[in-house]
Order: sequence, then structure tokens, then C-alpha cells
Amino acid sequence: MALSFARTFGCGIPVLADPESSVFRELQLKRSAASLLNPRVLLNALRAFRAGFRQTKLQGHPLQQGGAVLFGADGTIHNLIKDSSAGDKLDIDSILCALDVANAANETRPK
Repeated sequence: MALSFARTFGCGIPVLADPESSVFRELQLKRSAASLLNPRVLLNALRAFRAGFRQTKLQGHPLQQGGAVLFGADGTIHNLIKDSSAGDKLDIDSILCALDVANAANETRPK
């Protein structure tokens, strides 16, 4: 799954996987049946269907909601997105903006 994500959204930055879900738990991302009962799930499914996406196979835990986190080299979290329901759209622009800010901060630090 991480390889597919990196190919689609990686933008040349490392994409890491967490098979034991330890980071998932630490960041308190969602894993519940209730998140599938959110009315937004139907709207998200309709949006995806209209865009040509089709559900083919299940990847990962069926009740686990997605998210994205941008860590700095020192472990600082520069951006954290927590999906609240299935099919939430990834805000790649906020990730790229946070990456630009983090890179600019690293360039201005004394060496």
C-alpha cells in the first residue's frame, strides 16, 4: 500500500509504512465502525465513483481510517491529517505547503 501511495502522491519524498500500527495508535487515528456510518461516506463514495474510481479490493484493516503525517528528520510533526470517515480526500496541498515551510526553516538554520 505504501508503494502505491508513494507512486501516486510521494512527490519524491520518502514514504514510510507502519505495519504494526504503532504510529497510528500514537497519533490517535480512527479505527471504528462508527466512522463508516458517517453520511459523508456516501458523498465520498459518489465523488469517487463520478471521478472514475471503483472499489476493487480491500487493503489493510477495513475499519481503519486513513491519514497522512509529515515528519521532520528530528521527529517533529510538520503536518498531520486525520480522516474522519471512509473516503476522505487527502489534502495534498497542505502537505506540500508544510513541506515547503519545513524545507525553508532547515535552509535558514545555522549550520
